[in-house]
Amino acid sequence: MTVLTVPVIAPVLPALEIDKITFGAILMMLIETALITPQVKLNIFTVKGIVNEPLSFIIKSVIPFVLIFAFGIILVFMFPGLALWLPS
Repeated sequence: MTVLTVPVIAPVLPALEIDKITFGAILMMLIETALITPQVKLNIFTVKGIVNEPLSFIIKSVIPFVLIFAFGIILVFMFPGLALWLPS
């Protein structure tokens, strides 16, 4: 996902005044959110292979994590300094 997304969006980042590290943090959070939501489900299938639970139970268990990721994405998007706070 990163290999397909970055070459298309990276040239536009300076015009939008978005820092590359902030973009990388947001992109990784979006990719992880995609991997645990039912549209892509790659991580959900991995968990299904490890535990003996129905797929519907696993999908319901992922909902809090999706909400936390969404909240984090909104926070980093609104306050880009959060992505740069820990490295600095």
